[in-house]
Amino acid sequence: PQDCFAGLEGEAAPPGPARCIGLDTAASPRPQAQLDCGASDQGARCFRGVNTTVLVTTPAETPAENLWNIEAVASTAHVFGTPEYLQAVVGWTKPQGFDVIPMVVTVVYSSVPGVAVDFAFAFRPRLPVPPGGEIFITAPRLLGYFGCETATRGVARLMTLNETVSCEQSSDPPSVSLRLPTTLPAGRHVLSVPGVTALYEPQPDENLFTMYLKDAGGSNVEVALGIIGESVIQGLRINVWPIWWSQARSYDVTVQVTVPLEVLNDADVPVTGFLVVPPLDPLLRLDTAGGAEVETSVGESLPVSTIGRQEDSLLVTLEEGYTLKRGLHLVRFSIVVPENASSFNLWRVALCDGAACELRGPEEPRYEQRGLGVMAVFALPGFDPADSSPGTLPRKVVVAGHAAPVWRRGAAAALLFAW
Repeated sequence: PQDCFAGLEGEAAPPGPARCIGLDTAASPRPQAQLDCGASDQGARCFRGVNTTVLVTTPAETPAENLWNIEAVASTAHVFGTPEYLQAVVGWTKPQGFDVIPMVVTVVYSSVPGVAVDFAFAFRPRLPVPPGGEIFITAPRLLGYFGCETATRGVARLMTLNETVSCEQSSDPPSVSLRLPTTLPAGRHVLSVPGVTALYEPQPDENLFTMYLKDAGGSNVEVALGIIGESVIQGLRINVWPIWWSQARSYDVTVQVTVPLEVLNDADVPVTGFLVVPPLDPLLRLDTAGGAEVETSVGESLPVSTIGRQEDSLLVTLEEGYTLKRGLHLVRFSIVVPENASSFNLWRVALCDGAACELRGPEEPRYEQRGLGVMAVFALPGFDPADSSPGTLPRKVVVAGHAAPVWRRGAAAALLFAW
């Protein structure tokens, strides 16, 4: 910045004559700044023996030549690099620079092409973002949609703040801006943005997200660049729709949960099973003593081999080599009503094609959080069991001689899926 002075040790900025001035770097490929004691006759004496803090704009990544160049000069009247400037240098040093460490961010969404999904971002800021601040996210241009709201997925939401956040969106590039009504503390957070996946595999340098956390004045508090998006799997079109649940009454110990899976087209690749993982921190426990089933609402019944239940996951295993057929299937099971809502309220549903069908924490790098058998992972925003579910479950109807489910999300509208 033009005014790059932040302060001297033990003094408020700006203290007395000390100053830092960003310079025109046309004569040098590297950014430069001049520190001096202003118009006084002190030269650089005001910096002697104290730590000095200056403001810089950090690069997107650690520079290959990561060295600072600090020179003391007898005169500032000469152009950098000229013989006159070099003669004016009375001392210099080249300290090692610091590594650029971005905010930790992981994005989770389905690899299936052209389906409506929630893009879930697990992130960990190291500094708090004050009220009025902003979460700004840009997405790859090949996505079918990335914005504040869709009819089937609802609105963008920050699950770790139990408050409504305003949202604005733009299309070039696809981006959303979430305005924070209260302080976003440092630590673990998760948010979801509705959208539609790409139809084709993006180029690696185009399949990137960015996230900026900004204060109310627009200055960056935390930044994560080059967040790698999911690849696209061809030959498999399946969607996992928002979760439905039975509203918990004051005396209920468990409630039933339904995860709807819709197969949009006959698959060309086999799927060996589905893994359902509930929210963490604290763990939303599955009821291992209760029953679990897969009900087919439309289409051919799934050849279920086993349904394995643990407190932290449910695994539906299908007959080996089976390829999914068009239809709608409802995975039903029970959860233990929690005493406290999860602060990391995100469900995940994985499609698998091998034995290692497992998921670890969503904050971990993608290659570490997924077993080798995981093909795709759907992210689903969590819910409060005490709240009412957003409508009734799909029911079978006949449209033009074909069975199709009608999905009712409320009294105002109905969404028809027909194939």
